[in-house]
Amino acid sequence: MDRIIGYFIIAIIGFLGVCILYSPVYFILRKKKIPFIKQFSCLLLGFSIFIILVMTIFLGGIDFNPSNRFINFVPFKFLIETYDMGYKAMMSQVVANIIMFIPIGLLLPIVLKKCREFKYTCLYALLFTFLIEFVQYFIGRSCDIDDIIMNFIGSVLGYGIYKLFDKIIKNN
Repeated sequence: MDRIIGYFIIAIIGFLGVCILYSPVYFILRKKKIPFIKQFSCLLLGFSIFIILVMTIFLGGIDFNPSNRFINFVPFKFLIETYDMGYKAMMSQVVANIIMFIPIGLLLPIVLKKCREFKYTCLYALLFTFLIEFVQYFIGRSCDIDDIIMNFIGSVLGYGIYKLFDKIIKNN
C-alpha cells in the first residue's frame, strides 16, 4: 500500500508541474472559448494516460528478449495463487489496477462526446488496457486477464462517478 501512496504523491507532483507548464496554453485557448472544464479534463486525461503507460510499460524495465514470458487467461487466479510476491503485495496490485483506471472512465465522457454513452467508454477502456497487456507480453512482463478485469472495473467506477456528477449538475 505504501507503493500506491508513493505513486500517488509522484503523480500529484508531476501533475502540478504539468499544470504550471500548461498555464500559458490555457490563456490562449480561453480566448477561443474552449471551456475550462474541457481543457482541464483533456490535460488530466493526457496526464493519466502518461502515468498509466509509465507505470505499466516503462517502470520495471523492458526486455525484448525475455527468458520466459508469463500469460494468465484464468480470471481471478490471484485469489488462489499470489505467485512470488505474497498476498499483501498482490492485493495492493489489484487495488492499484482498479484505482489507476478510474480517471479514464471519469474523463473520457467529458473529453469525448461519444464516450458519454457507457458502451463507448467501456470499449475505449478495454482497448487501452488490452493494448497495455499485449505490449507487456512482448517486453518481458506478465500478461494477465485479471489486470484487464481490474482496469475495466476501475473504468466503470470512473464512469459511475461521471454520471453521478453529471446528474447532480443537471439537477441544479
